Amino acid sequence: MKKNVFLILFFWSILISAKAQNKEHIKGEFIVKTTENYLKKFLKSNSTHFQIKKTISKEIGIYLISTNSILDEQVLLNQLHENPLIEIAQFNHKVQMRSTIPNDPNYSNQWHYDNDGTNGGSIGADLDMDLAWDKAVGGNTPLGDTIVICVIDDGIDTNHLDFTSNIWINHQEIPNNGIDDDNNGYIDDYRGWNISSNSDSIFGGGHGTPVSGVIGAKGNNNEGIAGINWNVKLMIVKNDFNTDEAAVLEAYNYPLVMRKLYNQSNGAKGAFIVATNSSWGINYGNPDDSPLWCAMYDSLGKYGIISCGATANLNIDVELQNDMPTGCKSDFLISVTSLNNADIKVTSAAYGSKSIDLGAYGENIYTTLFGNSYGSSSGTSIATPMVAGSIGLLYALNCGNFAQISKDNPEKAALLVKNAILSSVVLNASLMGKTLTNGRLNVNNAVNYAVNNCDNDVCLAPYSLFSTSVSDTTAMLHWNTSNDTIVEIRYKNALDSIWIEITSTQNYLQLSNLKPCQNYEFQVKMACPSGWSNYSAVSTFRTEGCGNCLSTNYCNSKASSSNFAWIDSVGFDSLSKMSLLNNGYSNFLTLDSRFYKNKKYLLTIKPGFSSIEYKAFYKAWIDFNQNNIFDSTELIFENLDGDSLTVSDSVLIPESALIGATRMRISMQIFSNTFNSCSSLSFGEVEDFCIGIDTVQKVQSVVYTEKSNIKVFPNPFTNQFTISLNSKQKSNIQITDISGKILFSSNYYSKNISVEISNNWSKGVYFVKIELPQEVFIHKIIKN
Repeated sequence: MKKNVFLILFFWSILISAKAQNKEHIKGEFIVKTTENYLKKFLKSNSTHFQIKKTISKEIGIYLISTNSILDEQVLLNQLHENPLIEIAQFNHKVQMRSTIPNDPNYSNQWHYDNDGTNGGSIGADLDMDLAWDKAVGGNTPLGDTIVICVIDDGIDTNHLDFTSNIWINHQEIPNNGIDDDNNGYIDDYRGWNISSNSDSIFGGGHGTPVSGVIGAKGNNNEGIAGINWNVKLMIVKNDFNTDEAAVLEAYNYPLVMRKLYNQSNGAKGAFIVATNSSWGINYGNPDDSPLWCAMYDSLGKYGIISCGATANLNIDVELQNDMPTGCKSDFLISVTSLNNADIKVTSAAYGSKSIDLGAYGENIYTTLFGNSYGSSSGTSIATPMVAGSIGLLYALNCGNFAQISKDNPEKAALLVKNAILSSVVLNASLMGKTLTNGRLNVNNAVNYAVNNCDNDVCLAPYSLFSTSVSDTTAMLHWNTSNDTIVEIRYKNALDSIWIEITSTQNYLQLSNLKPCQNYEFQVKMACPSGWSNYSAVSTFRTEGCGNCLSTNYCNSKASSSNFAWIDSVGFDSLSKMSLLNNGYSNFLTLDSRFYKNKKYLLTIKPGFSSIEYKAFYKAWIDFNQNNIFDSTELIFENLDGDSLTVSDSVLIPESALIGATRMRISMQIFSNTFNSCSSLSFGEVEDFCIGIDTVQKVQSVVYTEKSNIKVFPNPFTNQFTISLNSKQKSNIQITDISGKILFSSNYYSKNISVEISNNWSKGVYFVKIELPQEVFIHKIIKN
C-alpha cells in the first residue's frame, strides 16, 4: 500500500514539474487584431473575462489583452476566434534569443569578406565584398535618402568607437523634453526606442552589438573592422528578446511607423528604413499559431521594408518541425541559415526547402563586441545581418531609375532588392534541397545583378496576397502587382492536388461554391512582355462554417497526467497528427481532412511511453449528428483488452451522418478501461480533432451548347455578347483561347448574362465555358 501511495505522489510531483516548465506562451495573455471601437464594444460585453493590457499597434489594430478567468485558455481563445468583433486572435507566445556563444575570441580576420583559405577555410568561400565595395559602400541613395537598417535586438554599445556616426538619430525629436515633437506616437525617441522602458535608452547589446557590427561597423575609419556598409544608419529597437510575442509586434511597429511617416512626409519626418534584422525567434514555433507576427512582414513590406529572420540554431527541417519567424510565408521576409568558412552548412543550423531562402556565413565571424572590443561570434544570428546589410548596400547603388522607384513604389523596390539577392546566389552543395535557392549569399553577385537589371522591367510575381469577406462558401482574393496587366490565379482546397486556374485583369477575384470549414491555398502570377512571372508565395485562408467543430459546448475530458503514457500519433486516412506529450489534453481543431459517407477508413493510434510500456486502453467517438454529445452510438473504436502497441481498425462513416465539420474525440488511459467520452482520466491523454464529412460529388456532365437550348449571341461578336440560360441560376463563365489559356472568368446569378471583353483581344476563335450546378456547356465563339 505504501508503495502505491509513493508511486502516486511521484506521478504528481512530475506533473507539477512539467507544468512549471511549460513556457510556450504567457499565461492569461492574448493578442488580437480588431478596430479600436470594436475592441471597446467587445471589452464592454466581456469585462468579466478580458481586460486590455497594452496597445501594440494602432496602425494595424493590434492589442494585448489579458484574462483572470478560471476557464481553460483554449476555450477562451476559441471564444475570441468566434467573436465577430475580433478579426484575429492568438496566444502571446514566448520568444528566445538566437545566439551562439563566440568560440574563438582571438580570431581577428574578417575571412567572410575575402577568404584566402587560411585558418582551415576554403578559398573563395566569401561574399566578394572587396569587389562589391568598388560600386557602393552604403550610406545614401542617389536621390539623397539616408539609408537606415533597423536592428531589433538587446541594444547596442553606444560607446563603441566603431559605430561613431553610424547610429541613427531622430533629428525631428528634441531629446528629453517630454513631448512627441514629430507626432509619431513616441515621446523622446531621439536615439531609437526601448519597448521595455518606453524611452530611447538603447545602451546594452551583448547580442545586438555583434549583429550591428556585421551590418554597419564604420568602414575606412582606421578603427577596428568594417561592416558590410561602411556608412549606414543603424536604428536600434531594444528589448532583451528572451521575451514574448506581444513585444515582438510592438518592436516591429516602430520601424513600420517611421517608414510610413517618411513616405507620407516625403522624407521630412520618419526614416528611410529598408530592412529589419531579427536574430531571435521561437524554436519549433508554428506559423499557424502566430498569424499576426507573420502578417506584420506584409505590413512592413507595404511601406518598402524587407525583413530578415534568423532560423533556429538546431539541425531541424523547418518544413517538418516548424520555426518562427522563418516558417512565415511572406514575400517581404528573407529567412537565413548559416555556413562556415569551408562553405558548408553549419550542422546546428536549421534548413527548409521552401521556408529558408538562402545561407550566409555565420560561424566564427569577427565583429564588434560589447565593451568597445572585438571578437568572434557565431550562429544564424550572425548570418542574418549579412543579408540585412546587403539590402542596405543595394539601395546605395547608382542604378538607373531604381532610386525613384523606391520613392514612388516602395513595395516594388523592396521586391526588386529581394529578387536581386535571391537570384544571384552561389549554388552550394550543402544547401541543395535545404534552401529555396539552393545557394548562399554573394554580395558582389547581388550588386552586379542589380546593376545589369537597372533599366530592365523585371517580371516580378504579384505580392501581398490576402483574402477578405470569407464566408462558409465564398471568399474575395486580393493581390498587388508592379503594373497593370493580366494575371493568372490558381487556387485549391489544401486537401486536393489539382489547382483551379482563372485568368483576370483585376487585382481581386471573388470565389464561390467553396466548402465550409476548409483550408484553401492560392497563388498568382503576372504576364510580362518577357513572359510569365513565377507564381507568388502561397497564401492561405479558411472558410467559415466550423461552428460545431469549434463549439465549446462539448464536455471537458482530460487526463490528470500524461507523463508516463500518452497518445503519440493518430492516423485517420489523410489525417495524420504527431501529438507527443501534452499534459493530458490536446486539440487539433483545424480542419484538414475530409471523409465521405458510406466509406470505410483506417484509424490508427500509436501510444507513447516515458520508459515502461503500460497496459493501455483506447476509445474513439465522432459526433455524427452534430449535437455536441458523444453518445454510445457514436463510439467508433475501442480496445478494452489493453495494448501497449499501435492499435488500428476500420471505421465506417454512416449514411445518417450530417454533412459538415464536426468533432472526433480519442481517449487513452492506462490501468483502467472504465471511462467514457466525458471522464476525467487518471494517467493517459485525450485528443480532439476537427473532421469534415461530405457526400461523394457526382461528376458534372459536359454538353456542347449546339445541342442545347442555351444561346450565345451575337456570334460572331465584336466586344460584347449575351448568354441566355433556361432560368435564373448561379453560373461561372470562362473564356479560353484555342490553346486552352483562360482569358476571362466571372461568376453570375442571372438568366441573361452580358459579357464584355477587352478591345485588345485578337480576332479569331475562342471558347466560352458555362458552368452550372449540374452541367457544364462549352460553345465556340468568334471575335470580329
